[in-house]
Amino acid sequence: MLRRRFCSSLGATLAVTASPTLASADDGPLVGPIQLVGSRVVMPVSIGNAGTFLFAIDTGGAFSLIREDLARQLSLPDGGTLNVGVGGVTGFRNTFVISDASFAGIIRQRNILLVGVGPHVLGDRIAGALASGILATVFSELDFDALQWRVWPTGRPKLEGFTRLDSTITRPEGGRWSPFMTASGVVNGTRLRFLLDTGGLSLVRLNHHTARTLGLWSDDRPFAPARNGARIIRLEKMEFAGYTFEGLLALLLPDNQVVDISDGLIGLPLLRCFNLACDPVQRVLWTRRNSLSPGPFTYALSGLAVTQAGEAARVTAVGKGSPGEQAGIHPGDTILSPPPQALQQALNGPPGATISLTIGRDSGQSSATLTLRAYL
Repeated sequence: MLRRRFCSSLGATLAVTASPTLASADDGPLVGPIQLVGSRVVMPVSIGNAGTFLFAIDTGGAFSLIREDLARQLSLPDGGTLNVGVGGVTGFRNTFVISDASFAGIIRQRNILLVGVGPHVLGDRIAGALASGILATVFSELDFDALQWRVWPTGRPKLEGFTRLDSTITRPEGGRWSPFMTASGVVNGTRLRFLLDTGGLSLVRLNHHTARTLGLWSDDRPFAPARNGARIIRLEKMEFAGYTFEGLLALLLPDNQVVDISDGLIGLPLLRCFNLACDPVQRVLWTRRNSLSPGPFTYALSGLAVTQAGEAARVTAVGKGSPGEQAGIHPGDTILSPPPQALQQALNGPPGATISLTIGRDSGQSSATLTLRAYL
């Protein structure tokens, strides 16, 4: 096969590493540890006799990942190449086979194919990522209060205090990729469909068409420029799983990015507020509000997006209402100093920091001073 076999075969070949008596829903679930590490939720994965590594749980991923340098260090067998997209970049990538792995000490799986990625894709301390099959193959729960992953291999528990979401667990045609989980949410009074993505770093992300339809993509509305032409704005109100969140920051995709399986996604910084249970038989999701608050999601307080242009930087976007706009900087301006690397660091500085810039235009050079502040 040209992909890992985890999500399609786990239910058939699942082996429990704990006592078999725990496999009954009446006797209780299998329980393994999870952690919140930075912007990721992770579990320990033991790879044969090579050691135990932290893998992110990525319910938005169609396939599982491993750091390519680690795969080669462990001499994992080559699984061929696969043309896939990771982090918005599509191309042929090497794959690797793990012949025997244990997930959180409770689930064992053989012959897993993972896509190799660079060392900076997943962040420090994270060795790989497990796609949605880790949750959607058998009945399971992520408990962010207790930091536990619970699995019922042969039964279904009583879900006390949980709310059934207007949701679907969808298996792609042909079963080649992992299932994706979608649920409804309401943004500023409009009901939308969201991909639930524990690997998503944003609180809420909206596709470009959705953002325009809701009037959120507007040059008259305060926004912070983000990577690759995206924008960050502040929502008035977001309703999800029976709870209302006011003033969340949302990432808006630019018009050159198309995502057609939903209107947007809800990422881990918001999902972590709920214990999440997956019922693969009924193909629905259940949630229960826990004690956690939404995780952090930030933006550059300068309101400027720049790209390097030789020894200078070219301004590509200026956020409405930002210190950059207040200082009279416009898209197309050239920032002659500070140099690009120092400039990029300064533009992402803390509130109250000041930046002195030398601006170049056809009309000549000028100076500008920015004082960084929260403006959304």
